[in-house]
Amino acid sequence: MERGQTEALESTVREFLAQMRRCTDVNIDLLAKGLTDRYVVPLASLLHKNQTLTSLQLGYNRVGDEGACALAEALAHNHTLTYLDLYQNEIGPRGARALAAALSHNSTLEYLDLRHNPMEAEAVRTLVVALQANPTIKCVHLPQVLSFEEVRSFVNRYPAGRFIFSDD
Repeated sequence: MERGQTEALESTVREFLAQMRRCTDVNIDLLAKGLTDRYVVPLASLLHKNQTLTSLQLGYNRVGDEGACALAEALAHNHTLTYLDLYQNEIGPRGARALAAALSHNSTLEYLDLRHNPMEAEAVRTLVVALQANPTIKCVHLPQVLSFEEVRSFVNRYPAGRFIFSDD
C-alpha cells in the first residue's frame, strides 16, 4: 500500500473509531476495507463496551490472529452482537482457539463465518467442540480442512445447517 493510501486508510479508521464511540447503529459493514490487526484491535475494544451493535462484517480484510484474539476478548463480554463475518481474512490457529474459548462464554452470537482463513484441522476441531456447547449459535461457516468422515460425523450430530464446512 502506498503512503497516500495508508494515510487515507488511517484517517478513515480514526474517523470510524470516533463514530463507533457514539455508535447507536445496529449494523456495521467494513467489508474489503484493507483492515489489519492494527485497526481491528481498537475496534474490538469498543465492541467490548458497545451495547447496540448486532452485526459486524469484517470479511475480505487482513485480520490475523492478533485481531481475532482481540475480537474474542470482546465477544466473551459482549451481549448484543449476533452476526460476525470474518470471511477471507488471515486468522490462523491461535486466533481460532481464542474465538473458540470466547464462544464457550458468549450467549448472543448466532452467525459466524470463518471460511477462507488459514486454519489448521486441529483449530477447526477446537471451534466445533466449543460450538457444540453453545446453544445460541445457529449457523457457523468453517474452512473445509477436515476429512469427509469428520465433517459427516459433525453434521450428523447437529441440526441441519448449523455447521457448514466449505471453501465457497
